[in-house]
Amino acid sequence: MSDEAKWYVVHTYSGYENKVASNLEKTVENHSLQNLIFEIRVPTEKVTEVAANGKTKEVERKIFPGYVIVKMILTDESWYAVRNIRGCTGFIIQSTFPPSDNLMELLMMIDAARRASAYKVSFGADAESLISKMPGLEVADGGIEAQGRTVQRVYVDGREFFGNDVMSAVRNIPADMVESIDVYNSQGDQSEFTGVDIGDGYTAINIVTQPDKRRGAFGRLFAGYGIPDKYIGGGNVNIFDRARRLSVIALVNNVNMQNFSSEDILGTTEQGQANARSGSGNFMVRPLDGVSTVQAVGANYSDEWGEKAKITASYFFNRAGNRNESLTDRQTFTSSEKLVLYDGATDARIENVNHRFNSRFDYKFNAIR
Repeated sequence: MSDEAKWYVVHTYSGYENKVASNLEKTVENHSLQNLIFEIRVPTEKVTEVAANGKTKEVERKIFPGYVIVKMILTDESWYAVRNIRGCTGFIIQSTFPPSDNLMELLMMIDAARRASAYKVSFGADAESLISKMPGLEVADGGIEAQGRTVQRVYVDGREFFGNDVMSAVRNIPADMVESIDVYNSQGDQSEFTGVDIGDGYTAINIVTQPDKRRGAFGRLFAGYGIPDKYIGGGNVNIFDRARRLSVIALVNNVNMQNFSSEDILGTTEQGQANARSGSGNFMVRPLDGVSTVQAVGANYSDEWGEKAKITASYFFNRAGNRNESLTDRQTFTSSEKLVLYDGATDARIENVNHRFNSRFDYKFNAIR
């Protein structure tokens, strides 16, 4: 614990920054903690946004979603007061954002850590390569971890991208169109709707694209052929027009390359979310031995219909033809000094077809007075 006041970074659920700040101010006043907690900040900026109808409006935007900055003396009492505010998920006091005496230095440190321009990646790299270089983020075991928590959703400019398929999302966003990457925790739909935290929260990353890359089309194609008769091909196309966004990805090969999530290629069995480390939701892979011939295609669509309605949808189709040949040659000496010879051969063929469709529709009703 510290005897002097420093600025600390506090993590909150996304959208709860102002509530956490307001409730913490009340806690400080009600429990006379003014000698331990001195200032509470939610950094914001004013930006001009272009609506779907082409009209512009000035809005106030949080610079660091999911963060509240608190100047305090860290003691058991002050830590408990902050940590038990509804919507607060913890302190960030490790090397990523260490406590600081200078507020501007801390804010610059946070900003630099999220800026894509601070990290060098190879030409043509995707967002996965960029994320692997950022502090507090780790790409491992077919998924992404942020500050020790498994990332379960990816957003692009605040809109869900490829549902719960984290790796397909980051592998289909070019690194050169990324301006910054934010990490935040969010409550699940039921907790957010009812206002009661039932423990269905999740960790997500939001990829903020560069303003000049939010309109237009981009993509990539790749193909390869080798002897004997081995091939691979695929690509993706993304069409962005402000709020309306369409992405299509495809993959064909007979070299066992499964570039999409294992959920899409191999089929799934439903499991608890505690086992979901692949970033593809609450599923576990049923592995297949042998060599698979894979054809896969996926599409993701998101749009805003007016000022109140938002829609996101994704669809995947996968076909995996699998062949597994095995030969067995066994010799056994028995206790009666007899020799038993066994020769066997198996040729197993499996065809696995998988369809998956996800959609979400949000509509903001007028408040009832």
